[in-house]
Amino acid sequence: ESEASPSPHLDEPGDIRLARRAGRVGLENLGNTCFMNAGLQCLSHIEPFAAFFLSGRYKGEINATNRMGSKGQLAETFAELQKVLWQSERPAQNPSEIKRRLATIAPHLFQGYQQQDVQEFLAFCLD
Repeated sequence: ESEASPSPHLDEPGDIRLARRAGRVGLENLGNTCFMNAGLQCLSHIEPFAAFFLSGRYKGEINATNRMGSKGQLAETFAELQKVLWQSERPAQNPSEIKRRLATIAPHLFQGYQQQDVQEFLAFCLD
């Protein structure tokens, strides 16, 4: 079992325990997912954003009644990814679950094997 230490950099020091390799976990490429991996890593390294998900505060902001939303599924999956990136000792993570959720919600992001734009991906995720 790894020894975790409190974060001096995230919003909630003392409440969020981080692994020794916190923030240094890679994302495996699943074909044409470089754009998704780059966007996920960027979002994951905005410390207040990561802390929002690691602390569970995001749960109070989920809009489960929005017909156009994911009913919190994307937020839950992103929170699980944050736990892996910040609280596990894995050197790399397979992001297939978040890709599957995203492909269900926004299939246009993964149609074919054409190059995709990380800006479009980030805009979708943050919307």
